[in-house]
Amino acid sequence: MRRHKLPAVLSDIDGVLYRGARPIPGSQWATQRLVRPFATPAGEVSLPFSLLTNGGGDTETERTKLVNSRMWDAPQQAASLLKPCQMICCHTPLRKVVPKLADKFVLVTGCGNSLKVCHEYGFTKAIHAEELFALAPNAAPLAKKEYPADRQAKNRAAVLARFQKTSETELLSEIKFEAVFVMSDVWAMELNLQLIMDVLMSRDGSLGSALRSGSEP
Repeated sequence: MRRHKLPAVLSDIDGVLYRGARPIPGSQWATQRLVRPFATPAGEVSLPFSLLTNGGGDTETERTKLVNSRMWDAPQQAASLLKPCQMICCHTPLRKVVPKLADKFVLVTGCGNSLKVCHEYGFTKAIHAEELFALAPNAAPLAKKEYPADRQAKNRAAVLARFQKTSETELLSEIKFEAVFVMSDVWAMELNLQLIMDVLMSRDGSLGSALRSGSEP
């Protein structure tokens, strides 16, 4: 019987390594075997092993810390710890477009630390959908009635300070989005969909500009 070498192992996390906050029986032993080098007649060999998750909103480093905290609880298990380079989140592939979009405006949606993740990746002009709404609340009138006023004020102050602007009008006049990133589940789905559609349908990526016709790309 012909043998084939296993090139790598990719594993999901929730429901495979642990369920809730408890490791699934056998997952700790299997992970230890994959993390540590294998002894072979030719010497030690490390099998490429990575974790895949459709979760997002945290950096690979933070997600790795979470997994390690749920899998290991003893100092002697330190050699079994997973490393951030082994973690592939749903937004990890966005790292490849940083050279193209690093200094371009990108609209970000998602809970958790989605905006922080984009900034750490190198997207210097990333703006969260909730920040955009804070600059132009009339863009989503239904959400305007229910959105917490203090949260809106906090987001407005944060984005104006980050771009060193003194008014909403000044900043909005410069924003032309080149891309939209959905980083994870969102809070206020209607708000996010409204802003995303307005940006995607605009001719130049700016909120409130003329809409593209059906024949325009």
